[in-house]
Amino acid sequence: AWTTRPKGDRFQVGLETSFLLGFQLDKVNFASVTNGALRVSVSTSMWMFDLAGGGYANLYLDPGHKVRLYAGGGPLMTYASYRTERDYSDDSSKVSNSESAFGIGVYARTGIEFRVAEYGMLGMGARGTWDSVDFSDVGGESELTGIAGFITYTAGF
Repeated sequence: AWTTRPKGDRFQVGLETSFLLGFQLDKVNFASVTNGALRVSVSTSMWMFDLAGGGYANLYLDPGHKVRLYAGGGPLMTYASYRTERDYSDDSSKVSNSESAFGIGVYARTGIEFRVAEYGMLGMGARGTWDSVDFSDVGGESELTGIAGFITYTAGF
């Protein structure tokens, strides 16, 4: 994440931008014997990248700037790539689907940090996203909505 230099003393405002990369890889294999051998293999992967930017505000709870509450939010753009592959060994049919798509949404984040060094703060935060991506070829629109928790370290320069 990157922010502009905040304006203000105990209450500060500024602009921010961030990017996140996420992925999920699944592979399920199982074998069963029914009137002969049957082996089924399913593999799924999804990669996501989001770019977000907006405004933020800080509030230092003490005059020495040792405890900080923060909040921010704004629009985001998501790029996602989805792939699934199914191999049914009994009749040698293999089904593969893949698609990439863009989505537009919003994000909001909040947290608390404590000064641990002259220019460093350690804390925890949460980031919520509300977005949807249309995977028309592999199953339709997907809601990419949720909240993620983070351990944070903020370095000032």
